[in-house]
Amino acid sequence: MRKLLSLFLVTLIIVALFYWISGFDSKKYDDFEEAIKIGIPYEVNQIIHTEKYDNVTVVMYTTLLDKEDLPRSDPSDWEGLGVAFFTGNDEEGWKNIGHNGWRHSENKNMTVYFDSLHEDDYQGNKLHEFYLLYGKINNPDIAIIETKSKKEDSFEKTAIIEQGNRYYFKVGKNKETVVRGLSKSGDVLDIQGG
Repeated sequence: MRKLLSLFLVTLIIVALFYWISGFDSKKYDDFEEAIKIGIPYEVNQIIHTEKYDNVTVVMYTTLLDKEDLPRSDPSDWEGLGVAFFTGNDEEGWKNIGHNGWRHSENKNMTVYFDSLHEDDYQGNKLHEFYLLYGKINNPDIAIIETKSKKEDSFEKTAIIEQGNRYYFKVGKNKETVVRGLSKSGDVLDIQGG
């Protein structure tokens, strides 16, 4: 009887380890709305942009930052941008597969957020690997946003999204790290990253 109990416990531990190592997540959401409402750990004020890339639905959203963390900032600076990464559909359920947080730089002209998604299966095979560059445009004179990686010589135009404010969003395999804002006539008003 003792051997049977020991065998059962070892089997239970192995199964638990398998689920833990394979990234098993019991948090699946029935529909996309529920995934956003419950699956994102911050209060979502507004969905700015949704884009499917590499079978992952990337959601860019605004949230209010904790004013206690920003004691010297102006209340207009308390809005933060975030992204969430979801796989699935309404039939099979949705799952948040990304991290939650962001790093950025900012000035009076625009904010620049860098992010990425790297996901492997439990055997170490790459499932997803891509990069994001996105932000908010504060300077009304900026009419064009362009991005590039350090290795590239030329910039590529990035779409501007208007949702009350103006934003930009770039997703792809290349790690874009430089963003610049241009006037209508092509004058460089700001450049960040590098």
